[in-house]
Amino acid sequence: MLLMKSWHEHYIALFFLVALTLIIFGNTLFNQFTYDDIRVIVTNRFIASMRNFPRIFTKTYFRETPERSYRPVVTATYFLDHAIWRKQPLGYHLTNVLIHVMTVYLLFYLLMHFIRSREACFFAALLFAVHPIVCEAVNSVSNREDLLAGFFVIASFLTIFQKWRLPVRLFFIFLFTSLALFSKESALPLILILPLLRFTPQGERNGHSRHIPALIWLSQSAAAGFYLIIRFLIMVPENPMSTKVLGGSSMSAAAHSCYLFMLAWRYMLIPFPLNADYVFWHIRGVITPQRVAGFAFLAIYVIMVYILFKRGRYGSFFALMWVFIFFLPVSNLIPLTNPFAERYLYLPLMGLAILAGVVYEYFQTQLSSRIPTMFWKTNRIIGLLLIIFCAYLSVQRNLVWSTDRTLWSATLRREPSSIRALNGVALYYIWQDQYDKAEPLLKKARIIEPDDYEIRNNLAMVYVKTNRLREAEIELRKALVLKPDYATAHFNLALLLNSFGEREEAESHLHLAKRFGYPVPEDFEW
Repeated sequence: MLLMKSWHEHYIALFFLVALTLIIFGNTLFNQFTYDDIRVIVTNRFIASMRNFPRIFTKTYFRETPERSYRPVVTATYFLDHAIWRKQPLGYHLTNVLIHVMTVYLLFYLLMHFIRSREACFFAALLFAVHPIVCEAVNSVSNREDLLAGFFVIASFLTIFQKWRLPVRLFFIFLFTSLALFSKESALPLILILPLLRFTPQGERNGHSRHIPALIWLSQSAAAGFYLIIRFLIMVPENPMSTKVLGGSSMSAAAHSCYLFMLAWRYMLIPFPLNADYVFWHIRGVITPQRVAGFAFLAIYVIMVYILFKRGRYGSFFALMWVFIFFLPVSNLIPLTNPFAERYLYLPLMGLAILAGVVYEYFQTQLSSRIPTMFWKTNRIIGLLLIIFCAYLSVQRNLVWSTDRTLWSATLRREPSSIRALNGVALYYIWQDQYDKAEPLLKKARIIEPDDYEIRNNLAMVYVKTNRLREAEIELRKALVLKPDYATAHFNLALLLNSFGEREEAESHLHLAKRFGYPVPEDFEW
């Protein structure tokens, strides 16, 4: 590790930080579109023309994009990518990697306001850069919002420490906070982090850290208020998203938020084996062993945070609070369709990076006068081995994300009952015209979850391709019973009914498909 006693070494460290991040994630550039990328990029006609760009800011956003929440910053980046790269996955993956690199770059500078040792800052930023838990966010183009939110959150906090004139600082704090929120709503807790800056180790050196001007907090709060007004009063989806919640009810999902927090720490500290879909079929009801374990973990966590605060270990206190606060939006206190995902941990992982830097600095400085030099310098060896281990896991994880087949096949090996994985592998076979391989997978998924309307729609498509049209009709009608506003099923049923000569009902379903947002071509003809 570099000691970095001079600014010359500081810039060398930055060069290595950026270069190593690019090297570790360089193999993602050869990956294909995976996960939801086909729906969000390849078949998304909305981003295909820059003439549609102004409509990002209109109420037609939810009808014309596959987004389920208002995230115009993310959609804007898809427009720019499509204008340059069309449908070549390399360019989209390059954008993801560059956003991650820029986030790592800014995180290094932010860490310098919390940690005195630049070497410790370098270690912490590099740990975040190559940690396997970020692989999902970096590899999945359709989940770019986590990367963007992370970048703008760090930019917002860095602006606080700048020596610019106050009006300029307030403007950029408002701007970066707004961009973070309109990238993903999970950035909202940043207004809770700001008051904690007074407890950073460099509070005395950064004069405004002990007495944070109220105007700075008001600037972030104004951005949050602006976002909430736009999101919940103006840009409201016409058809609210249906959510299958953890444990079968909103109360059960909220009750298990502590368990999911414990799970988050487990994967941040021991990042293997990772998975693209975490299944919680075993959780049913409010009172479960998982809930008890989660509450016990949270109790220990609170006690630890309190002890650190009372003992003046403000760096560690701040880091643990960062992880907790940024996990709140994805804790399922408000139920999520996908209860747990690795990309949710992109922002909380920054807190772990801060903690790693604080611990590294402690071994580097505080223990140097108490124990033999060779002993405390082993922290460099341990740190190096940890970085190498994480980098190896990340490179291997990137390979898993190469194609939909490799991704979902790996997921099925870990979670044989994963509906998303069964559907993902089946869709891969459908695109390859291997319907005989897709059908048993979709039927297995239907047995596991008979109320999954997407599975029934995809199974209907297999039936159509294998000329079993009446069976296809049954599946499509069942899908529409489960989700009456399912635009894709309405369109597919319209085509099917038209082939039967039932034009009047076909026209009705075509109208409903348009109404619910299906991108029916303007020149569409039967």
